[in-house]
Amino acid sequence: MVTVMSMIRKDMDITQIDLANEVGITQAEISMIERGKVTPKDETLDKISHLLATPKDELLLPYTEWLEAQFAADRARTILK
Repeated sequence: MVTVMSMIRKDMDITQIDLANEVGITQAEISMIERGKVTPKDETLDKISHLLATPKDELLLPYTEWLEAQFAADRARTILK
């Protein structure tokens, strides 16, 4: 599973190592979080959310699910205009 966190991190050209260093955890932990293998502590998720400028409730979502929701929201806004 590819998460929103992984895609945004890559889009911002931030390595797992750089993110891990900023957050204060290991690269392996970042990798496990991005693959949905572990759920980070709230304080860790808060730091990642701040660094990636993304709401923390979106970070761990599967990227395809998030993308579909974004598309649906954009379409709804267009229809409402």
